[in-house]
Amino acid sequence: LVGSAVVHGRVTSGASTLTMQTARLLEPRPRTLGAKLIEMIRAVQLESRLSKREILALYLTLAPYGGNLEGARAASLSYFGHEPSSLTDGEQALLIALPQSPEARRPDRRPEAAKAARRAVLDKMVRGGTLSAAAAYEAENEPLPRRAAFPTLAWHAAGELARAAPKGQASVVSTLDADLQS
Repeated sequence: LVGSAVVHGRVTSGASTLTMQTARLLEPRPRTLGAKLIEMIRAVQLESRLSKREILALYLTLAPYGGNLEGARAASLSYFGHEPSSLTDGEQALLIALPQSPEARRPDRRPEAAKAARRAVLDKMVRGGTLSAAAAYEAENEPLPRRAAFPTLAWHAAGELARAAPKGQASVVSTLDADLQS
């Protein structure tokens, strides 16, 4: 890593821990050796203040999933139309693979690359004993998703409702009628 960076004058390969990747997502910088050092310092700071579970949650909130999608929940809702808690094995594998190369593996634009990345994750899950070969085969044959647009009706009202909601409330229920709005 260091030798490659010295030869090329910039960071040319990964070698980042999940905590370092989270630090980079929190404070994006040009990919330089100095930036890599700052990421390492920030990673140590994160690990001294947060548990591994909290760091993973933060990463999953910030990770890129292609286009303007950031975070596993946004990707789950946009690609699959449901919450991450109800993802199938194939959907999970795809969302695990996307942040490594979000634009190159976007299922709506590069389906073959997305299938190959999903397959690689499923293979690792089988080798690691977290998924049976039969379940991996089934997951591999799930259709790839199309990306759905987020709702655009009454966005101004949605913003007002969200601002008026009690602090910490995760969702707001209203009587807005989407059919009437369109």
